[in-house]
Amino acid sequence: MKPNASKSIERTSLSLYNLEPLPKTTKNSLLTNTSQRKIIKNHNKSKSEYESLLQSPQTKHLKPIQTMKNLQMKPSLSSRPSPNKSTSPKKLLFLSPSNDLSIKIHNPSSDSFIKKSIKRRTQSMELEIPETLPIPPCNYISRCLFKTRIGSINGKNKKQNQDSFIIQNNLLKVNGNYLFSVCDGHGLQGHLVSRYVKLKLVQYLENYMIEYNNDPNIIEKSYINTIKLIEDQLENEGIDSMFSGTTVVSVIVLSNIIICANIGDSRAVLGKKINNNWDYDDLSKDHKPELTLERERIENSGGRIMPYFSVTGLPVGPQRVWLKDVNIPGLAMSRSLGDNIAGSVGVCSDPEFSSHALKKEDKFMIIASDGLWEFITSKEAVEIVGKLSDEGNSHLACDKLVSEAVKRWSRNDGTVDDITILVVFINQ
Repeated sequence: MKPNASKSIERTSLSLYNLEPLPKTTKNSLLTNTSQRKIIKNHNKSKSEYESLLQSPQTKHLKPIQTMKNLQMKPSLSSRPSPNKSTSPKKLLFLSPSNDLSIKIHNPSSDSFIKKSIKRRTQSMELEIPETLPIPPCNYISRCLFKTRIGSINGKNKKQNQDSFIIQNNLLKVNGNYLFSVCDGHGLQGHLVSRYVKLKLVQYLENYMIEYNNDPNIIEKSYINTIKLIEDQLENEGIDSMFSGTTVVSVIVLSNIIICANIGDSRAVLGKKINNNWDYDDLSKDHKPELTLERERIENSGGRIMPYFSVTGLPVGPQRVWLKDVNIPGLAMSRSLGDNIAGSVGVCSDPEFSSHALKKEDKFMIIASDGLWEFITSKEAVEIVGKLSDEGNSHLACDKLVSEAVKRWSRNDGTVDDITILVVFINQ
């Protein structure tokens, strides 16, 4: 969410991935079929309890995907486990602070190991298959750059970067399968919500995909149930989601098929080159309260949609969601994970899906929080990355996007939101 303040200084917060085993979940949680989230009790947790939690291990709307028969599971993964039970140790890339470092994570054709080498070079980071190793025909992803930057208020960095992101290769232990995701938290506990999604999304999604292996809507059904399970568990984990939540945009790559699932106003964009000109397709649609169907759902649930108003009565900023008779919560999106108060008046966590078969002209994807998209259009972002690619400087893509976004935030009102960007290059 956009902070309310003026003036800022530019400081870049970079992150380095560590490979750690994904912890197993022992709790048994049941999914509910309720269409509307209930307001839960506010739990007054102490600061130390929340700090302890942080330190724990851790657009088009298309029809449901009908053909996923080419998804191959290993025999050892063919059982139908509980959604909460990890079938085998998985590797998930976790975020931890570091200095200005760059990392290449080499992904051999074998699933047995991942080599790592760290080189002090640029402020961007890459997940890359080295040229010295053969790339299997099914692997359409060559590398992924990422960068995250903490926002600032009144010229000072915020206490928390509420964004989180996931880069997962070998999804379901299948070479050529990936999941890329960005979560933009908001509210006092937004960073906890987005980090919990980061912690659990891959584990639960894989388990559901195994469970629904014979279902023609395997991806859509698995992702929907994963989001429901994560949302149901927030209260049990001591995370107060009354006024806090997160967006979630995910791109799942299964060989040459990409499936985008979106909740909120983070965005995924496909960059393509046709006749030497750069063009784009939005893989996701921003969920804003002013959209006709979103507005109807919220108003039919008893909510109001209007912007803030200044002391002089003038509208300020984007359209927001409010309760019928009380000026809360003021959420500037129509879908999110968490946000129980907003959920009582029609804000939902239902993901919206799109699918795309990769073509020769498809060159890269940009997946980012609205810290990028607030002042930069999809077309502009693709042209920035495309121009760098033409010049042989694609490794600077995230740096350029972040610096341009910061510049435009500062010109607008001096504040800068958290910015997280993944640029995924397609091997064509």
